[in-house]
Amino acid sequence: PLPANSRRARSRLVMPSVASALLLPHATLVPPTAHLPLTTRLPPTTYVRPASRAPPPLLLGRPRLDLVGRIDRWWSERRDQSHWRRDRPERIILVRHGQSCGNTDKKFFSTVPDSQIPLTDRGYAQAAVAGLKIRNLVGNESVRFFHSPYMRTRQTLLALLRAFDKLPVLLTSEPRLREQDFGNFQDPQAMDAIFEERARFGRFFFRFPNGEAGTDVYDRVASFLTYLFRTMGGTKSAAFAEATAGEPRPRTPVRNYVLVTHGLLMRVFCMCYLR
Repeated sequence: PLPANSRRARSRLVMPSVASALLLPHATLVPPTAHLPLTTRLPPTTYVRPASRAPPPLLLGRPRLDLVGRIDRWWSERRDQSHWRRDRPERIILVRHGQSCGNTDKKFFSTVPDSQIPLTDRGYAQAAVAGLKIRNLVGNESVRFFHSPYMRTRQTLLALLRAFDKLPVLLTSEPRLREQDFGNFQDPQAMDAIFEERARFGRFFFRFPNGEAGTDVYDRVASFLTYLFRTMGGTKSAAFAEATAGEPRPRTPVRNYVLVTHGLLMRVFCMCYLR
């Protein structure tokens, strides 16, 4: 047993009266008599008397302040978590573009800029099927598309949107979702030697001539994630909120985000988002 006049003993005896003091704003706490054993349980009224008497000791006020502060912090954190869950989308769907002409013949990269390489007929069919599967997954929920500005991803997006006929969606062209820059016009024979050098140096840190390293892609994806989180929490677009003239539009969080991008960038996105 602890001495009755020890600090721990006093705090243990005082704490049961905190609830009574909170219910009576004009009351103060009074320490119990020192000769009572620790196991003695007194009714709450024993510890309370009118505030017109002497003010409570500073030591006795600390448990009440700490308790109120902890309650306030708990409620604030609970409210923030509820807001976080309410504003976040239900899904983030990553879509790679369909088969492109560069996938079937590497010579395209030596004569056509990477940003202008189109889809093949098979690539269009793949994108159309992907759109049907996404629509079956999300139903009539709100959707926002972010897409790379490259030709093959824009064509993939158009094929995806055929499954969202008569359903309003949001579209955002995002240059940070573009493919890793492997250089300007890429000669197939020269690129074979460069890929061998990359294997010796390290895929993530190797920088292509006139192009990017994997770390550069990581940096812009991390920047895009910051922007992506800023877009969460609602939109004032008429696509998702209807209001009369002169009235503020309600905040309506988008339930699904779809990123139409490239294979390597999708892997880096997962690397950033799930770290």
